Amino acid sequence: MSQRAENAKRFMREGHNCAQAVVLAFRKELGLTEEAVLNLAGRCASGTCIICGAVLAIQIVMNGVEGKELIKEPFIYTADPHLLKTGSGQEFEKELGAVTCRQLRQKKYIDGEFVCIRCIGKAVQILEENLALRGEQGV
Repeated sequence: MSQRAENAKRFMREGHNCAQAVVLAFRKELGLTEEAVLNLAGRCASGTCIICGAVLAIQIVMNGVEGKELIKEPFIYTADPHLLKTGSGQEFEKELGAVTCRQLRQKKYIDGEFVCIRCIGKAVQILEENLALRGEQGV
């Protein structure tokens, strides 16, 4: 597991939501302050948007790193959960079994690890692989 993934997991244990934890781990690449990240990703967790907040964080980070507008209203990604079943969403679902918060949280634990912590680690892994950042520390 990368240092960035460990940092993201620590952020959640410190009280941040899953989306905030993932985006915080990439704030250096996004050029955002901690406050900006917390505001941006603050409403993307605990099933608020149907889709797992860690999956939404993948979209936020990918858009930000690719120079696209940062998603301020991630709800556009949640009208149809099947829209996220391609690319990173498909990879996430393959390993964790779902992309919706409700389905994931029903599991409680995956391989002995709290499901939300596992989701954060997978989201960071997907981002590092897709952005060729493996080995960099982030934050």
